[in-house]
Amino acid sequence: LHCNYLISVTCEKPSCNDVIVCADKLQAADITGTWDQIIKRHACTCWTYFEFSGNNSAITERPHHAKHALRVTGRMDFTDKFVITSPAIMEGLYATVPVQITMGMLLGKVSLSQLSTVSFICVLAYGVNFWICTYILGAYDNVGGSCIIHLFGACFGIGCTLKASLKGSAENPDNAARYNADVMAIIGTILNWMTFPTFNAYYAPAAVQQAVVINTYLSLFSSCVASMIFSSLYSGQFKLDPADIQRSSLAGGVAISSVASLFARPPTAMIIGLLGGFVCSTAHHFLRRLLEKKLAVTDTVGAISLHALPGLLAWVCGIIAVWPLNEEYNGRWSSVSAGSVQTRTLPFGAEMDLIFLHSQGNGDTALYQVYLAPVTMVIGLVAGFIAGLVANFIKGPSVARTFSDSMYWIVPEDFQMTEDMTMSTAAK
Repeated sequence: LHCNYLISVTCEKPSCNDVIVCADKLQAADITGTWDQIIKRHACTCWTYFEFSGNNSAITERPHHAKHALRVTGRMDFTDKFVITSPAIMEGLYATVPVQITMGMLLGKVSLSQLSTVSFICVLAYGVNFWICTYILGAYDNVGGSCIIHLFGACFGIGCTLKASLKGSAENPDNAARYNADVMAIIGTILNWMTFPTFNAYYAPAAVQQAVVINTYLSLFSSCVASMIFSSLYSGQFKLDPADIQRSSLAGGVAISSVASLFARPPTAMIIGLLGGFVCSTAHHFLRRLLEKKLAVTDTVGAISLHALPGLLAWVCGIIAVWPLNEEYNGRWSSVSAGSVQTRTLPFGAEMDLIFLHSQGNGDTALYQVYLAPVTMVIGLVAGFIAGLVANFIKGPSVARTFSDSMYWIVPEDFQMTEDMTMSTAAK
């Protein structure tokens, strides 16, 4: 679909049934890294892929062109077969995270059928937002997905819970933490903490991958310290809140899940993690209840404090990181002439024009990073609101049955009796 889109915007004729502007033979000295030329070269590669698909015998005549066409289009061969690969599985894994964030906000308030429908719409909306932000705008959010994954999931959940949540469900007595559940949830927090660095670094450039892993660990360390400090301060008794620790100790991984992790040195990574822990803990203690009372946004597991606000923090840090980039960073990948006058490179030996699609050094890199959050928030909120409307047509639990496990799970007999007594009391 993206190849068809690229060809449609770069062809010489509106119908696109004829040859596109690939006929222009660009000399090496004339090629630059402008956005128009990048799009044009991608469209030409897509056109080449379609040529090989229609005439497989040409592959043996131009093997290097064929290999390049496969790499750029992300395909394994020149057929329409669906091939499962390791990168494809990772793409699917990334697409499930916004669904989990949304489910965390809706947990206990909707039925399994409603959750399934919302999940399907969420994955579709995630794909659309990813395509627009990455390929249409040309922004970069491949290192952890601060906006495309975390902020999108939270915004989608907000839009959905506004329509799908029943009025009065937030006041249900079962909408509260339980000590046993909190202790068990700490195990999940530890597992998330351990795997966060690899999640952030999977799509990082090879030269910077190790730095992203280390920066994520350092940021997580700092957010753990921050969570202990601010949780004890906000409790008023200098005691730790388990629910707060679960979220705030992971906030550092979200707070550095932007392009900032490509630039950050160890002290910077630790400062970002400290801010992430502070923001998450503060939101958990003060913002959550405010949103419930003023905007009727019920966030069951605190996804806004863990994903939305630290995600916005990561977005801001990313903009600050790329703001100083100028023409001194342009290398041979921008143009032949630029390579001979390049005076600076990104940290850890990375090249600006190999990472960013907008890499002219005139402020375009930072400008398109600025677009990331607003576009993602609009798409997430609108798509989530639509998903909530659709979920309303599916039967869900009554207010009295919200936050009840027995509707969908086999529970112990004593638990069932306690739950029935609670609902009977609430009904009276």
